[in-house]
Amino acid sequence: MAQRLLKVRVRPPRVAVLIDRNANESDLFLAFEFFSRLWGGRFAHLLAVESKSCDDLTQFRLGVSRPEFVYGIGLDDDHWSKAIVETCQPRGYGRLRPEFVNGLKRDHAEDYYLVDHALIHLFRTRDQGKSYKRALRLVTSKDAPTLTAYCAATFGVHHQNLRKDFVDLETSFTGTTTTAFVELASEFVKECQQSWLDVTGHELNPLTFESGPLAPTVVLVNSKVEDLALFWNLRAASDTMHPAWIIPIPAESAADLAIFEKLKEWLLAFLPYGPRPNFCYVTSQSVEESVCRDFAVRFQTVLAGTPIELVDYQPSRNQLPIVIPFEYETSWAVEITGRKLTIQPPKSKLRMV
Repeated sequence: MAQRLLKVRVRPPRVAVLIDRNANESDLFLAFEFFSRLWGGRFAHLLAVESKSCDDLTQFRLGVSRPEFVYGIGLDDDHWSKAIVETCQPRGYGRLRPEFVNGLKRDHAEDYYLVDHALIHLFRTRDQGKSYKRALRLVTSKDAPTLTAYCAATFGVHHQNLRKDFVDLETSFTGTTTTAFVELASEFVKECQQSWLDVTGHELNPLTFESGPLAPTVVLVNSKVEDLALFWNLRAASDTMHPAWIIPIPAESAADLAIFEKLKEWLLAFLPYGPRPNFCYVTSQSVEESVCRDFAVRFQTVLAGTPIELVDYQPSRNQLPIVIPFEYETSWAVEITGRKLTIQPPKSKLRMV
């Protein structure tokens, strides 16, 4: 028996959720709620697919990202369980059910680290650092039914009845207009506040492949499932140290002149953070290219005289950002006997505080 040192990274499992592109909003909300329960959930993939067929693009995306656990919402599970095993050989596939999401605090075979661990660690350690302490602001949107999915995708779905010592600010969002939603997003940027989704990325360092840093982006939404999934996947290329420079907007708001001024305010609020790109992208999965280009032209006109000189249409790409978040890297002792390697893997530091 010999001992060797391996360089290992401690990280949460990679997760993907596949959802029927014709699913209803409650199913979509379930996906965002599930991701909001997991440490590392904000970096997971959400793929809109056909319920009974695995197309080439989905095979490609799963084969590249190789998630360890895959869940389906509204799918033919017999078909997809076989297709997923052939495509990416995950540790497990199953239907995502509300009772599973609600019961994650109890035992589950996947042995996930939950956002609860990250939340406790955040509040126990954030006064120890020298950096600016960001306020955690929770958003509840159940009284804003037209924008509930947008808020869930942007800010996350937090636990109800949290202890007051684990919350800095609470907002009950009751807005019914896109301008109100953009104003809320702008407040997060101006005050550099943390959302619940930022807690799911606490202490994680994202390694990003197949894409560069997230560029300023407006996602126009016609199909909530397809376009909010696109927004979710693009946002994964951002970190949790600052608000993400991306926002989803209902396509019907494109005719509202007031929305451009609000988006201008949101966009320029990022400039004090350091990176100063002179461009912004407009993209969508379901909105026609001509509509996106028209939106970009009008937005560029509103931005005249600002550091953002160009607004252009960016078609959705086949290759999504591949992000592998890890907590820390270390050299770890393993034992080798013949062709057998034995390792007691290192643990997350979230439970060591």
